[in-house]
Amino acid sequence: MPRTGSTVVITYNGTDITSHVMFETASFDVQFSAIPGTFEFTCKDEERVLSFITGKEITLSIDGKLMFGGYLTQVSRKFAFPVDRTDAESGGVAGVKTRLWVLRGVDYNILFDKRVLRHSTADSGSGFLTQLPSFYNDQQAGQIIRDELVKYIDHSGFDMTTDVENVDYIVPADVAGETVEHTKGAWNQQGTTWRKVMEDFSQFNGAVWYITPDKHLFFKAVEKSQARWGFSDVPNKRAVTGSSPGFQGSTYGFREMDATEDGSFIVNDALVWGGSEWAGVAGGTVFARKTNQASIDMHHRWQMAETHFGEAGYGIQRGVTQRAKLIVEGSASQQGDQLYGLKYPQWQFRFAWFNHDVPDNGSGRDHLTPGQIVAITLYTFGTDVSHPLIQLLPLRQLKISFPELDPEGHGYVRFDGFFGIQQSDPWTLWRYLLKAKNKTATLQIASVTNTSERAIMGAFGSFAPIEAPNGSRTVFTIYISLNNEQVPLGYIEGTTAVYRNGILQRSQVDYQETDPENGQITFVTPPLSSDWIWVQCRTMAG
Repeated sequence: MPRTGSTVVITYNGTDITSHVMFETASFDVQFSAIPGTFEFTCKDEERVLSFITGKEITLSIDGKLMFGGYLTQVSRKFAFPVDRTDAESGGVAGVKTRLWVLRGVDYNILFDKRVLRHSTADSGSGFLTQLPSFYNDQQAGQIIRDELVKYIDHSGFDMTTDVENVDYIVPADVAGETVEHTKGAWNQQGTTWRKVMEDFSQFNGAVWYITPDKHLFFKAVEKSQARWGFSDVPNKRAVTGSSPGFQGSTYGFREMDATEDGSFIVNDALVWGGSEWAGVAGGTVFARKTNQASIDMHHRWQMAETHFGEAGYGIQRGVTQRAKLIVEGSASQQGDQLYGLKYPQWQFRFAWFNHDVPDNGSGRDHLTPGQIVAITLYTFGTDVSHPLIQLLPLRQLKISFPELDPEGHGYVRFDGFFGIQQSDPWTLWRYLLKAKNKTATLQIASVTNTSERAIMGAFGSFAPIEAPNGSRTVFTIYISLNNEQVPLGYIEGTTAVYRNGILQRSQVDYQETDPENGQITFVTPPLSSDWIWVQCRTMAG
């Protein structure tokens, strides 16, 4: 059955202009780390009735889900055709109705660079000449944003509280469980960009922050941003639920993958300088260096240097020592020879999926957004079917385009994603990825055997069939046990690996997947009574 397109709505200043948009020209790009996203599309204006003003808002909704919100910043006009008649015989200028509008702009995250810290407008003019009142370091970051920052940033029309969580303290304790001192913290000087303030608030707690398409400031811990589902070359297509956050073990397909193990930014020798009048005993400069000899032996020496004189957190030895470790090891503490940290090459993935590939969470398509951490499971790149390559990576860039329309005029929506980690990511993100990887593997690589009472969609199954070989039987059925009864179990088509006396059989040559729904495979040549059969596969739910 052919797939239908999605209901796409594009608005300008609150007015639906979808019917004027040439979909093949439209693209919307959204970025990670509150980097402003962009859009571009062309509108046909056959009757010359349209008019656009820079600064007005543009939104994109797909099947009722708001996916992009931002501002129109550039308006271009052009003729629809290379040649057109404008003479009197054609009706003069009034007869020319072929103009096009090319609209370009940015999403709401541009405001982090276009709004600045300042005294409340309710203050007298002299308030702009004084330092902002101090806050206390034993307050949570989200608390200060909700209660204090809102006074000093122009945010009319934007929600600064609903999606702002506490996350952690502005200046965290040095040791787990240590009480944060009740000391004063100073705001940046007036005129500092909103982006700089948010970076300072998140540099130690590693919060993920950006402005959502529905105008909410999003400020949450990195673990609150893990996607409910991921991608796999053997997708299990389990259902997801919107009521449960975090990865639920569900994987769906993709297309046009480009997977790169990138060693271009390896750092296995980090040198960091800092210092202040409080450094050491008498003040001055502090220095730290961290190397990883195993990485140097394998990849040669790749150095990185940083200087942080006078910067908060780098005025003492402990600060520069921790920073050097973070660059090389990717964690605030030594955690053995783990695969996170710039001492190793890192995986980067680019691939595409369509709107109909996105699972429904009960209230609509559970679309991914940049900043979410996504599980990618690849059996083709693994060592065997029980040991796939598993990567847990943030979605850094998402491009939305519309390659064509269905017969009803609805748009087929294509998503192109770029997944990876970079040097600029906070160490808390690296630490979380390391911690969550094993949990992700457990959710994804569930196992089922003949003694199991139930199976989940996409689980890795290993079975002896119900039937015993007798020299004439060709059909064999895999099963699980329920109330001491052998219950046939279906498998996902194309995932079987069948062994006869320990020798892998050839699909379509030695056997066929004749009835996946009922768990049956059929041998071309009947196995002998002395043979033993073993079937591995990805299971259906049962």
